[in-house]
Order: sequence, then C-alpha cells, then structure tokens
Amino acid sequence: MSIAELKVESRVETGKQKAKSIRKAGRVPGIYYANNETPRNISIDAHELGRLMTTKFTVLNVVVDGKEELKCIVREIQVDPVTDAFVHVDLLGVRMDEKVRLSIPVVLKGTAAGVREGGILEHLLREVEVEGLPMDIPEHIEVDVAEMMIGSTLMLADLAVDKFEFVTELKQPVAHVSVSKAAMSEGLEDEEGEEGEEEEGEE
Repeated sequence: MSIAELKVESRVETGKQKAKSIRKAGRVPGIYYANNETPRNISIDAHELGRLMTTKFTVLNVVVDGKEELKCIVREIQVDPVTDAFVHVDLLGVRMDEKVRLSIPVVLKGTAAGVREGGILEHLLREVEVEGLPMDIPEHIEVDVAEMMIGSTLMLADLAVDKFEFVTELKQPVAHVSVSKAAMSEGLEDEEGEEGEEEEGEE
C-alpha cells in the first residue's frame, strides 16, 4: 500500500475546553505516541483529515510543524455519533522494519451463489487483527464469496494471506449463507402438506 502525507501542528494546552476550542477552529485534537518516546499532543485540519480518510493508505508520513517527519499508522479515530464530526485522533509511530499489530476491515466481494437461490449472506466477521510490517498490511481484506452455496460457511482459516499473519483466532467464521425465512416457511408448508396427504391415504 502507499504512504500518504498528513500535516499536523504541535499543541501545548490540553483539556476538554481547549479541545472544544480546537474543534471550533476547524481542527481535530490528537496525540502521537511511539515506543520509548514521550507522547505529543497535536492538532489536524478537519478538512485535511476528511480528505485523507477517502484515500487508500497504510502508513502516514506525518509532517509536524512543517519540518519534522514521522512514520505513523492511524490507531484510532473518534467520531461524534450524532454529527459524524471528528473528535480525536490517535497516531502510532512505527518503524518500517518492525512488525505492528492492526485491526483492519473485512470486505465481502461478489454475490454468493446461494443468494441467487434465495439464501441470505451473513457477514459475521467485519474486522480482524493482523500482524506484519507496516507496508505489508493492506487497508482491508477482500473476500470473494461468489462460490458460497446455501448452508456453506467461510472461516478465517480459509483465507490465503502472504506477507502478514492473522492474530484473530482462525476458527472465527467470516461469512455464512443461510436459508431465508420465506424458503423455510415454504419448506414447512410442503412438509405439512405431504404429512396431510399421507394421513388421508391411511384413512
């Protein structure tokens, strides 16, 4: 995956009131931390952060106060549940030659064969924890479900990966194609009809 650039500014003052002032000014408060380093308080332009979130990247080249460059990954972004506005950002400093652990989304691709037959595709695992070098970890894991039939289950262990490893338990189910309620009702009606015919025949 590619490296994206993000410009941030250092901030000294902290606290809820100061954070509110930062947001009113169109910026997002955040923190940068890394192993053996003192955490740094930062702020990011809200529009710039929004633009960044629409791009594909794994690693950030963070430019602090227009001069210092730090390699980071986004550890967490807090969003207001009502307004969808960015509330806080956590950036984790990384080294390109050291493995990191990240949680990344699982995206289902295609239409399952079982869905064409009236089944329902259930997305059971939407995020997985992985470990690998920063540039070897994808933005998300894409899973092709086209060949899944009714009753079939795709496990995490079924997914092939190359340059990174799953930390999440491999026995976790990723997706399942179940029978729809309508199909189940039709099946029950058919069974009841057959039983009624057999009873009439016995009389």
